[in-house]
Amino acid sequence: EMRERMEETFRTVLAEVRMALRMHHEMGEKLIALLLEKEELLADDVEKFFDEYGLYTPKIQLEPPSGEVVVVAEEK
Repeated sequence: EMRERMEETFRTVLAEVRMALRMHHEMGEKLIALLLEKEELLADDVEKFFDEYGLYTPKIQLEPPSGEVVVVAEEK
């Protein structure tokens, strides 16, 4: 059952990505060209690219705010 759900989720995401690529064909072509030119994009480059199209890029915070303690329980 878990395998079937994973397969269904994969197919759903794939369909959504294909639809998004069709809707934003020009942007996709420019992103491909940029990747072929630079071979690699850093997070700031990705954010700048999508900003040109008015698309929000979420900021990822890797460290907790200073003074905040994060406790992770040991798995048993």
